[in-house]
Amino acid sequence: MKVDIIVPEGLHEITLEQYQKFLALKSEDDIFLTQKCVEIFCNVPLLIVDRMPYNKVNSLAKRVFNYFGGKPSLKKQTTLRKRLFGFIPNLEQISLGEYVDLDNNITDWQNMHRAMAVLYRPIVSEARELYEIEEYDGTDKYADYMKEVTMDVVLGALVFFYHLGTDLATAMMDYLEEESKTLAHKQTSEESGVGIAASINSLKETLQDLKQLADFPYIPH
Repeated sequence: MKVDIIVPEGLHEITLEQYQKFLALKSEDDIFLTQKCVEIFCNVPLLIVDRMPYNKVNSLAKRVFNYFGGKPSLKKQTTLRKRLFGFIPNLEQISLGEYVDLDNNITDWQNMHRAMAVLYRPIVSEARELYEIEEYDGTDKYADYMKEVTMDVVLGALVFFYHLGTDLATAMMDYLEEESKTLAHKQTSEESGVGIAASINSLKETLQDLKQLADFPYIPH
């Protein structure tokens, strides 16, 4: 049986959904993972992969693995389902709701499509190099779209975000601490004080997590 194998030419031809499927594999068997790499990223049925020469399978898998060796630059725009999506124009002005959803999803690859739904939204207006994106309305609206985003876009956004992440977390923590001081003068409720303190401690933990995220879980090779 002859099968045409379409090997991706780079991260721009590998989707986030494919990457999530590969990372979800719970196996330490190198041969099995090599087979699954060809099945998932080259869209070849596993039964066919099993019949292919070992050297061929290994060569194809190695080629795909090598694509994940670098750190792509940020891609501000990408097209999904014939719609143009743009990266948040000013990440330093991200809303609290966006920040919380991003923080809850960006460290879990199986939820990465939801994180991307925060970072990228449809462009509603453009003027030269400037653009405005759709107002944020939760992760559900475009989460499925983001499963189709390519890995050069995903990794480029993550590299950019993590470089900026510690600054964002620090700014948010400073803001909450200032707010707690203001509220302390207006409220004497012990319950309110506990809630504010919990928020600050939670953000401090987020800051520490961001500082530890120097690298990402690329495909093992």
